[in-house]
Amino acid sequence: MHRVSSLFTAAALCLIAPSTAVNLYAAAADGNVTTLSLTRAANTSYQLSITAKTAECESYPSWLGIESKSRTLYCLDRGLSDSVNGSLNSFNMAADGSLTRIDRVLAPLSGVGADIFMGKHGKKGIMTASYNRSTAAVFEIDVGGIPGALSNALYLKYPVLNATGPVLDRQDRSYLHEVIHDPSRSHLFTPDLGGDRIRVWNYDPVTLAPLTELAPLVTGSGVGPRHGVFWTSPSTGELFLIFVGELDQNVHVYRIVTNTAKEVTWEEVFKVPAMGTVQQALNAPASEIALSPDCKYILVSNREQSFSRHNSSTDTLSTFLINPDGTLTLHQLAPTGGYLPRQFSINKAGDMVAIGHQVNNTVVVWERDIESGMIVTEGGPLAQAVLSGNVVMTIWDD
Repeated sequence: MHRVSSLFTAAALCLIAPSTAVNLYAAAADGNVTTLSLTRAANTSYQLSITAKTAECESYPSWLGIESKSRTLYCLDRGLSDSVNGSLNSFNMAADGSLTRIDRVLAPLSGVGADIFMGKHGKKGIMTASYNRSTAAVFEIDVGGIPGALSNALYLKYPVLNATGPVLDRQDRSYLHEVIHDPSRSHLFTPDLGGDRIRVWNYDPVTLAPLTELAPLVTGSGVGPRHGVFWTSPSTGELFLIFVGELDQNVHVYRIVTNTAKEVTWEEVFKVPAMGTVQQALNAPASEIALSPDCKYILVSNREQSFSRHNSSTDTLSTFLINPDGTLTLHQLAPTGGYLPRQFSINKAGDMVAIGHQVNNTVVVWERDIESGMIVTEGGPLAQAVLSGNVVMTIWDD
């Protein structure tokens, strides 16, 4: 397969348009947020260079989000094991990719995921999800009309469970892992790895908080839902939630039957092993999932290696074709180029994937063939960089 030279972009509605080279931002467990520049001179190979770094997201940056219009980057700090709190931080993004902190507020300890959501009259908020100290929190942003200014927490909720799950060391209590939106942006969803459920939240568009928790999607026992994406069938218009079970190592597909302010109901459609074949229990925990910009494929990262076990040259990235009825067909298993790919992201063009690795501290960029939907493995990755700590998230500024 040849390298794809033309660049395309696919927006939220799965449309295609041209794009140019962009910066990337990577969060690492050593306390740094690093700016990376991916460049390519005429007829030469790509270069991924470190151009800036900041430690002002405090002790453990864990989630990054960009608001392009105001050129603001938000960074959730998880905090250390002996910390009392984490923090939520906002940064101005300069033209050269460097970051200058705008604001910082305290956030619940162990925040691992967040999402920006919109209300009425210009109201904007961030919902965060904490893992070890399971907590859902809401913060207002652009407080007083100042871009990037943050409120103190408007809302805190500490989910509880009536019973433990079957994977006792991972499901002894609620463990929230991510925040995601449905396309209508009327609800917020938090996969609860400990509770074998996707929690559903309704929010007030005027005040943002408090949230109202609706009945959840309850998965099978021992699934451990981690991250998910929504997908709309182009043939039927039906809405589906596709998510990875970290503990059962499967990709699950549910159809949304009812979606109102007071109720969201679900129907299970399909599940498939994240690597195409059944793996030994907890041997290859699934981590990230992403929808390709053309809305035709799902990509999933698999952590076959651990901090103490390297049995192969690399971990793997699975690509699944999404069929019109929401079922999935394994399309490709490709290398990630490192160990423990906690997270990855696809650029808006859909022709490159950036993968962060926790064990060997790398960001690896692969080419992706838009027409075939496959990672181009011939010749190895386009570029890679070694960072100063375990990479837990990397995103494109495109």
